[in-house]
Amino acid sequence: MTRKSTYFCSKKLSDGEMLELLRKKAEQLGHAPTADSLTGDLNMPNPSAYEKRFGSWSNALRVAGLKSRYYSSKNLSDEELLKLLRDKVNKLGHIPTKKSLFGDPDLPKPSAYVERFGSWTKALELVGFKTTWSDEELILALQARVKELGYVPTAQMVEEDYKLPSAVTYQNHFGSWNNAVKIAGLTPNKAGRKTNHTN
Repeated sequence: MTRKSTYFCSKKLSDGEMLELLRKKAEQLGHAPTADSLTGDLNMPNPSAYEKRFGSWSNALRVAGLKSRYYSSKNLSDEELLKLLRDKVNKLGHIPTKKSLFGDPDLPKPSAYVERFGSWTKALELVGFKTTWSDEELILALQARVKELGYVPTAQMVEEDYKLPSAVTYQNHFGSWNNAVKIAGLTPNKAGRKTNHTN
């Protein structure tokens, strides 16, 4: 016998049953679902049913014990917001538009960045994803940072260093992080040791 869709019978479900379906959906996705991810899902109640039953979508997630950064940007510091953005861009391998990240479960909504930092572009620049870097600016930034640190960072170290453009930016300009290091007249730090590798 074919299972009936709960999409059409949410009124017959208890609060606990609705929340359990939400938890199972989160487990299936690997993260707290967005309202959009449930729209049209015949095995789930309509998102509006959650909003009517629990007051809002975000409150339904809260009651279900599901945490979503998307709904908690006010509780994040500037540094935490920027780290989430940088990690996301590094994961994607390219600079995203605001529209492409709307509803992304790994990030607060893009407007949170605009409100906090003045603009989407400014937020990207603060984490080293400036779209107008010249090759010369990148090399000078690298040389200056190496002088401050006393060693040449690895690509992995750069991803944690907010004073440098990202390793992805260097890779896009020079083919690889190590190639950028060589062009800057430096020796790549393959061992990841914090020792002086300048020539």
